[in-house]
Amino acid sequence: MIRQHEHITVFLFFTFILVGCTATNQDGREIKEIMKSREIKKVSEADILNKAMNIGNMIADSSQMELSRNLIQSMKSEGVPGSIKFCNANAIEITNSLTKKYSAEIKRTALKTRNENNNPNKLEMDILEAYENASAEKIQISSSVQMIENTDQVLFTKPILIKNPVCLNCHGSVGTTLSEENSELIESLYPN
Repeated sequence: MIRQHEHITVFLFFTFILVGCTATNQDGREIKEIMKSREIKKVSEADILNKAMNIGNMIADSSQMELSRNLIQSMKSEGVPGSIKFCNANAIEITNSLTKKYSAEIKRTALKTRNENNNPNKLEMDILEAYENASAEKIQISSSVQMIENTDQVLFTKPILIKNPVCLNCHGSVGTTLSEENSELIESLYPN
């Protein structure tokens, strides 16, 4: 009795193997493709930085367009004072929503920020000063990407150059492009 049971087990085992081997060539190709997609691939730091540059530019452009779109709508309906109030109340919220959308930390900062929540950290300050120095020397400034020391993070930066006359209504010089009235409103919303 025990021997017969062993023969049945062996027979069932061989049947299973034979059934498994009757897969079509198409199935075999699909299995090979799946196995190939699961191979470990060596990626260089240059590959990572190039990909980060592409993704960073896409996110920065998308973020700038989203904020601009909202500000333009606000300006059309409420004028410059309304867009100043809108920006004060909504810019960080818009940026935070894009942070969630792209699973990336997004931050707008400057050497002179209006909103304390946008103040640069030490690394950002160094980058902003380098951008400012390059600009003063008439050196073209553009996007930058770098690995952050002692982390597995990549930092992408892109300068926001304010050249559009509409932007200068809020970010211009008092008395030329920025009215005294709008300057006072900005100072009241951003007292520090």
